Amino acid sequence: MAMRKDELLRIGLLTWGVPLAIVITVRLFTPDPSRPKDDFPFEIFTPQKIEFVGKKGTRRSDHFELWLHHPDGHGYFCRDPEPGPVKDLFGKTPPNTALKVIYDPFPEGNTLMEISVASSNAPPILSFDAVMAEYATRRRLVYSIAGIWFALGSFIFLALTRVKVKEHNGIG
Repeated sequence: MAMRKDELLRIGLLTWGVPLAIVITVRLFTPDPSRPKDDFPFEIFTPQKIEFVGKKGTRRSDHFELWLHHPDGHGYFCRDPEPGPVKDLFGKTPPNTALKVIYDPFPEGNTLMEISVASSNAPPILSFDAVMAEYATRRRLVYSIAGIWFALGSFIFLALTRVKVKEHNGIG
């Protein structure tokens, strides 16, 4: 079974292009876990509305969001695939109270990194350290998957290339 060059090229692109795309996507569209807290923007405001939203995504990817709506119209959200953590945040977030939110602006919206009561020294409602630890864990998982994909794909690509070379030289 001889492999054509265009087939090898497609396999090579799949082998190296997909892991590269995964890594680039994660780096572009998630907060950098090594970034210090002081580098993120923050706002202090009394939310006009606090809501818990359950959403059905494509391919049955349900997720749940806590939304804090700023009086000027823009919003801040925290997303989780499980309803429990978001409902817990919703229950802990006091209405009609000035909140300090640390967030990361993304095209999709302002991702909440920390929520705390502005006039209190109490522990935050949503901890920056906990959020960053979760992002770091997710990044490690995604990087591991991309690395395994790259290694296995490279092994398969090299094996197919050797078969092609042997067939071309009339060996085996």
